Amino acid sequence: ALLMGEAASADGCASIAGAVLELSEQGWTLLVSYAFERRYGWSESADGDDDRAMDSLDNRSKKKINEALEQLLCWLKEHALARPIFQAFVVVAPASQKPVVRQRCYLHMLDWMKRQANSDDFGARVSELEDLMQKAVISALTDVWSATRKVCAQRFKAMGQLLTLEHLHGFFRTLLDAWNESEVSWKAKEGILLGLAAVIAQFSQIDTNGADAPKDQQACIMMRLRFGLEELDALPSFITQHLKPLLFGALAHPQLSVRENAAKAFSSYLSRTPLHETHVC
Repeated sequence: ALLMGEAASADGCASIAGAVLELSEQGWTLLVSYAFERRYGWSESADGDDDRAMDSLDNRSKKKINEALEQLLCWLKEHALARPIFQAFVVVAPASQKPVVRQRCYLHMLDWMKRQANSDDFGARVSELEDLMQKAVISALTDVWSATRKVCAQRFKAMGQLLTLEHLHGFFRTLLDAWNESEVSWKAKEGILLGLAAVIAQFSQIDTNGADAPKDQQACIMMRLRFGLEELDALPSFITQHLKPLLFGALAHPQLSVRENAAKAFSSYLSRTPLHETHVC
């Protein structure tokens, strides 16, 4: 009745919501898979009897189903971050054969995290789900579809300020581990570089009026960076100790797009590095 747009009483809606919250882990996986495959899979070619049957629906019926599924997905974004639901997204997103479905799943997860950032227990929720969140981000950034890698990197960059420095360290470490895996395609390396650049971008430079100093003294001026409400004297050691060797190697990669993204990440890194690290005072 919900998916066909039929009216339901307030008690009926509450009953449905209660039943949904009682779903098992497998139940959540099936629900998330159906919701995204049906909502965003219309544009993809049919690959089964069920798909062909759904494609035969008239536009009015499709519209009703889409509207009902939009309500469900909006409701899920308002729900507190929970492991069974997040686990379902982590399983469903990379498993879909439809690029649009994968992308929408990843974006839903990132938007869901951002939407819940104002909750009092957001930090605790992130700590509880950190392994799944890291897995989701890596999966999104290493997707075979270029459009998905790029848009997810932008969303990851936008939500970076919602994380603590410790949580950001965890994402950075996960990106490094993914890079160092034995078999990593150039597409995955491109996405990982986008993710590393997004991490670096979380640190904004505080103007210290160093440009007004004599040229022979500019290299000795200390740089100040801001991360959220914190002020730092330099980029965290977890970045400075590991990033340069990775980027130097990426600059020698045979794939042009990997080299280009490595150069952009390096430029972002250098712009947040004190001049005295590369100049003699």
